[in-house]
Amino acid sequence: MPEKFCGFKPEAYIFLTELGFNNNKQWMDENRWRYKEYVYKPLCRLGEMLLPTMLDIDPEFNPRLTTIVSRINRDTRYSKNKLPYRDHMWLGFRRDGRSMGESLCMYFEISPTGYGYGSGMYCTNLEVMNGLRAHAMADPEGFRRVINAPALKRYTVEGESYKKDKVPAAPEDIKPYLNLKGMSLCYESHSLAPTMNAGIFDKETAAPEGYKLSDKKFDFTIDSNGVLSGKGFAGDELYKLTVENRPVEHGFKVKKVSTNDEGRTLPGAEFRILGGGLDKRYTTGENGLTEQITLPIGEYTLTEMKAPEGYVINGAGRHISVRADGIYLDGDKL
Repeated sequence: MPEKFCGFKPEAYIFLTELGFNNNKQWMDENRWRYKEYVYKPLCRLGEMLLPTMLDIDPEFNPRLTTIVSRINRDTRYSKNKLPYRDHMWLGFRRDGRSMGESLCMYFEISPTGYGYGSGMYCTNLEVMNGLRAHAMADPEGFRRVINAPALKRYTVEGESYKKDKVPAAPEDIKPYLNLKGMSLCYESHSLAPTMNAGIFDKETAAPEGYKLSDKKFDFTIDSNGVLSGKGFAGDELYKLTVENRPVEHGFKVKKVSTNDEGRTLPGAEFRILGGGLDKRYTTGENGLTEQITLPIGEYTLTEMKAPEGYVINGAGRHISVRADGIYLDGDKL
């Protein structure tokens, strides 16, 4: 049975740091056992642990560990930097057929000063970027929702840009993304402690779009055999934790006034809210206002179903869009 990933030991970072000061074959030959024991083997175990999840994301990812785990030897044939070894290592989950730099991949890496993870490609990939540009131009608002999603706030967007606009007609706020030759979303931390056990999750830092951030903390322990114990965690070799999020909601009231005198409020008007599984009616009171209407993120229709006594019903439906940043009525933010 393969050994479980139990985190990296401090010796891994000590080795990478010392390698930076002793980047030569003699030193590496004398210390290769440290590399194997403290860097390469834990990376392989982590790769094995993550592989099922990565294949759920993309079944066409190459499952071979020899491809997933980076090589510590550098290819110096075409580089001015002739140092023979890397002082950082990574896991890269990608499809066959392209180099690591050109591939759209998911990665995790460690270095002497910290760790990082993310997704994307750091070299030019015309095929992927042209597809991204087409999707963004077909639905600019949808593209904005993705790039501004709370879950992506911790990431930085990286990539080399073309000097001229690739899509001159694109909205100005999304041009910087469409002008990239390749794009990566990268997170980097200079804290080593989170990588020194198999679990680095203690609380939610970003909620899915449309949901509130959970403030609940999850305590767990991992023993020397890699067995995780903690309330809410389930599984054997691959542990899972289910976190419940409440939907983001926004509230408003409907006010009914006379078209001849906007200062005159009208009781007895009945309105219907329909959408997102909701079908409910609200009636204006003596002050012309309905009760508070609280809706989760979604699309709704507001229709007047009954006019106040002495008035004619306005049966035209109004479109209500509840978004993370507020409520929009017929496209205009309230």
